[in-house]
Amino acid sequence: MFIRVCVLILAVALATSTTSRASTDGALEASEKIDWKTFDEGMSEIKRDGKPGIVLIQRPSCPACRNLNAIFATSTKIQDLSKSFVMIRCNSGENLHDEAYNGDGSYVPRLFFVSPRGEVLTKVTAVQGESRFKYYYYSEDQLLQNMQHSLQKYNLRASYVC
Repeated sequence: MFIRVCVLILAVALATSTTSRASTDGALEASEKIDWKTFDEGMSEIKRDGKPGIVLIQRPSCPACRNLNAIFATSTKIQDLSKSFVMIRCNSGENLHDEAYNGDGSYVPRLFFVSPRGEVLTKVTAVQGESRFKYYYYSEDQLLQNMQHSLQKYNLRASYVC
């Protein structure tokens, strides 16, 4: 009887572990519905096309980064609105050529809005976010609000309006 219980517990633990890992890996893959650029590619496109940008700084092993990628992966509103931006995703530790990307620390994930001239909009921060982590977004609403605000600020027409 004891062996059966142990085998059952082990089977449940393995199934839960596999499902959890698959869902976070799937979130990273599903966020590929967004046309992510490298930092250098994205900054060139921003300056060339005059579109605003969003820079996501993350680390693949970071649980909070996976959660943010899951928001990108599951929100059709964010996916649609992202077409009005140059979307840049880079890993923590990359040389981003501008101290403004350090913001208020080196935590991850950090998300910055960038003007059509390539300048970091340091005053655009996570609304209702933690005051110590101004560039940490944890909800779809926070992202959508600042995406819409950035487009209005530059009088740009969104390809999608919520």
